[in-house]
Amino acid sequence: MKGFLKKSFNDKNRKKTIGILCSIIAIIILIVVILVSNSLTFKNKKVEKHLSVRLEEIGKTFYEKFYNQLGSTDEERSNKIKDYTYEGIIIDLENLAITNFNEKQAILDEFKNAAGVSCDVNKTMVSIYPKEPYGIHDYDIVVNLDCGLDNKETTTTSKVQEETTTTTTTVATTKKKSR
Repeated sequence: MKGFLKKSFNDKNRKKTIGILCSIIAIIILIVVILVSNSLTFKNKKVEKHLSVRLEEIGKTFYEKFYNQLGSTDEERSNKIKDYTYEGIIIDLENLAITNFNEKQAILDEFKNAAGVSCDVNKTMVSIYPKEPYGIHDYDIVVNLDCGLDNKETTTTSKVQEETTTTTTTVATTKKKSR
């Protein structure tokens, strides 16, 4: 072992040995950075999925309450909800939380990314689009999260029909940060 160290650190080989050691240290640091980065990305994806599902649930509850307040008969409700077919019913997280006054603060506290940063309550929203035959479960819902998840805005669209849900998730382009 002494012979190896003497040979490695003699004047001739010193630069080569230091270069190899620096390369090994750089590779170890790179591996650690990649592992930490992947861990944070995984946490954010898990949080993103949970928040999308939760926001969709809150949006569905809001819409179904709203639908029932439109009239006393299904025909009356159906005729009134038609007006929202194209522009939709768009409601942000802040107003969704207000409509759940018993759970308002709990809902707002729940919407945070993996780092604990709160979602933007004005840009995190649901858009609900009623569709034929305009019953209580005949609508599409679009969930838009703005929670600092990898600096991306996430949109999830669900089609709701008689207790059946189909979900597709797309991620919008990265937002520019202004300074």
